[in-house]
Amino acid sequence: MLGHVDGSTGRRMKKKRINSRVKGKVGERAWASLCTNEGYPAYRTAQVAGNFNANNDGVADVICDSLPDMHFEVKVGACPHPWNALAQAERDASTGQFPIAALRKDRHKFMVVMSADTYFRMVRGDHL
Repeated sequence: MLGHVDGSTGRRMKKKRINSRVKGKVGERAWASLCTNEGYPAYRTAQVAGNFNANNDGVADVICDSLPDMHFEVKVGACPHPWNALAQAERDASTGQFPIAALRKDRHKFMVVMSADTYFRMVRGDHL
């Protein structure tokens, strides 16, 4: 991967690649921060609970105590796959929770993905 030219040597420098785990942590923190800024305090589960296998145990990536019916899976990258992210959220969500995938493509805003069934359960207020 070609990067920028070093001004002092005139040599091409390679861009530093970001480790996917680091990118995931940064994305989860960004989603938690967005939720918090919107008035719904949230936190990453792995860093708080010290559970480094959180993704394998059905634990949400981000927990928002004021939205306990939401199960958030966060995916970031060049092209996060919405179907896979939603499938993971659906698989890991507890009974009665709304499985939601929060996706952010590099240099874009977050978007939220959910099934039509989940959307209409929320609209009807099935969680109230």
